[in-house]
Amino acid sequence: MTEYTIVGFKEVALILRTILPYLRLKKDLARGVIRIIELYPKNMTPKRLLYLSKLADNTAKFNYSKKRTNTSKAVRLYLENANFFPVETQG
Repeated sequence: MTEYTIVGFKEVALILRTILPYLRLKKDLARGVIRIIELYPKNMTPKRLLYLSKLADNTAKFNYSKKRTNTSKAVRLYLENANFFPVETQG
C-alpha cells in the first residue's frame, strides 16, 4: 500500500487515465473522478456547482470517510442561504 499526492486537475486526470487499465479495486472511482474533472467548468455557476457536488457524493461511497460534511446537501443549503437561487436542478 502506498500513497501518492498529485496536485492539479490536468495532472490527476493524466495519472488516472494512465493507471485505469491496471486498477482492480477502485476503477469506478477513478472513472468518476475523471468525469468530474472533464465536466469542471472554467466559469462555475451555482447550477454546475450543485451538479458536480452530486457527482462527488457518488464517489464518496468508495471511501471510508465518516466525517465528510461537504455534501451536495450542504452545498444546496449554502446556495439557498446565500440567495444564489434560483438554481435549476435535475431530479
